[in-house]
Amino acid sequence: MDKMKDFLNLFAPCMNDYLFVFDLKQDRIIFSNNVLEKFNISSSDFTDVINNISSFIYVDDYELLVNDLKSIIEGRSNIHNIIYRMVDKKYEPVWINCIGRIVTLKDDARYLIGCINEVSRKWYIDSTTGLVGEIGMKQFFYENSSSNGGSLMMLGVDDFKSTIEKNGIDYGSFVLKRVANVIKSVLNDQQKLFKYEYDQFIIVDLFGDIDSVILCFNKIKEALADLYKK
Repeated sequence: MDKMKDFLNLFAPCMNDYLFVFDLKQDRIIFSNNVLEKFNISSSDFTDVINNISSFIYVDDYELLVNDLKSIIEGRSNIHNIIYRMVDKKYEPVWINCIGRIVTLKDDARYLIGCINEVSRKWYIDSTTGLVGEIGMKQFFYENSSSNGGSLMMLGVDDFKSTIEKNGIDYGSFVLKRVANVIKSVLNDQQKLFKYEYDQFIIVDLFGDIDSVILCFNKIKEALADLYKK
């Protein structure tokens, strides 16, 4: 592991990522030293990983990360690819994407080797509508993967491409923003609205059913019709 640590610190200055190696057998993790400059981590090399990472993982995301790591430690998964928040030196949460994979050596030692990179806010928030975008939606599904049932509704703007061709991109952005605001105005607290590709919106309700979808759709139609009248 000491040689690996030297290797990490050799390459870390050449990239924006934070590198790590997690020795699953010895329960020891090492980070490239640049992680100490950004995050609230007292050491780049420590053991008892599950317990000690709690000091720099945002509290709301700790269980999510631990569950993913346990699936790797127990051999149920070989891939680590998860988005969560770490705490920086100012005790502020920072969105990161942590990616790694298992490497097994001849002596049966198992290592999770990977990197951590900061995720820009623009990846999560659609700049036009202000809604959470596709990556944030995927994270929402991951966090609620144990949920049973629920509903999903996808909506699009009719003839949006021709609208942009005729009136320009700025007008198209205006339309998307107005539509987003109208949809938000009729949703209840358990319904989540996401901006998807191009002109598409997705409404997720973890407790919804076909009746609630139909009711929601009719409310949106009525609200858009009222907007058009104005």
